[in-house]
Amino acid sequence: MTADLPSFIILTMLSSTQASRLQRNIWLIYITAALQSAWFWVPIWVLFYLRFTDYAGIGLLESIMIISVTLSEIPTGAVADLLGKRKTLILGFFLFAVGNVLMGFAPSFAVVVAAVIIITVGGSFASGTVEALVYDSLLSLGKEKTYDKVISTITSVRLVALSLASVVGGALYTVSPGLPFLLVGLTGFCAVLCAFWLVEPPVETVKFSFKNYIKQTKTGFSQLFKTRAVGWQSLVFLILTAIVVMNDQMLIDIQIVEQGWLEQQLGLVFAALFLIGAGFSQLTHRLHTWLGSRTAFVVSAMIFAVTMICIPLFGIWVATAIIIVRAGLSELLGNTTSVVINADTESKYRATTLSTFNMLSGVPYIFSGYFIGKFMVLYTVDTITAYLGLGMVALALAGFFILRRNV
Repeated sequence: MTADLPSFIILTMLSSTQASRLQRNIWLIYITAALQSAWFWVPIWVLFYLRFTDYAGIGLLESIMIISVTLSEIPTGAVADLLGKRKTLILGFFLFAVGNVLMGFAPSFAVVVAAVIIITVGGSFASGTVEALVYDSLLSLGKEKTYDKVISTITSVRLVALSLASVVGGALYTVSPGLPFLLVGLTGFCAVLCAFWLVEPPVETVKFSFKNYIKQTKTGFSQLFKTRAVGWQSLVFLILTAIVVMNDQMLIDIQIVEQGWLEQQLGLVFAALFLIGAGFSQLTHRLHTWLGSRTAFVVSAMIFAVTMICIPLFGIWVATAIIIVRAGLSELLGNTTSVVINADTESKYRATTLSTFNMLSGVPYIFSGYFIGKFMVLYTVDTITAYLGLGMVALALAGFFILRRNV
């Protein structure tokens, strides 16, 4: 059986029990998404890191994180395609949980670095694999056209979990700085247990070997540039997503902290940010229907860039609201990227290709993370963000014309 067969043929070949289990995959992913996204440390991670270093050190930590992603994204995606997405998710969730427990007990900057690497590698095993498992499950059920709605719901579930965790995390930090990380470790282990109930979608695979592993990695990479149109599309998406990565990993959170909110207030601010982001995520299908997925991506990127530029013009309340809108747009951009790449990629290369895209979009941050943090110390967070926003406006305009001519 191959994923290239028409979906109605695949569906008739499935037993009712197998179809039921594949449908159950979707609900289990909703649950694991909530458990894996209950990041109780999300409103206070900047404050936690500042106990060990300054903004330049945070930039260094973020660079280490992205380097870890770069070194592990493609290999872990290939492992998922060759050994199975279920096994890969179990391993990824386990490493994520262990890393958070280690972070919770971290006595020094060196231990923080080790924890960041473990958490990041665990996340890399899950990155792309979740989306690939969901898409292939839907494809096998003949429901792949509903993927944009399902991925939007997964994103919304994740953001609601983040919102609830943010409220609790801000309060926990005042009790003990490491407590939010320990609680994330606990929910991570719960996600491991849930992942054991997942089933592997019936897609074409090849036997694992080092030769096949190298071939899988190369072919997954080539899927992003397999035709001229797909290549230009991937290039535009990668360049704009690279700036979104910088914002998501560092700028948004630091900008909110710099507004002057206290620890418990930060919990409420981030709760609002994630709840509004969940609402933005639900707009994915409507925007795609109205504008088309590629145009929706570029328009969202343009508005995203404008929110980066205008923050210095406003006070704490309006500035925070604009940052929250930017975070919501980030979810739209992520959903759209997932929809477009999944639609253009064969099932047997899906996790590898998604991981490759995630890796490539993070490469610019490897070389800029430390310097972004350094410039924040010399100038201000808002100033650096505004300059990046100006660059993104120009890139989004160029991307719009490139996609119109080549896709």
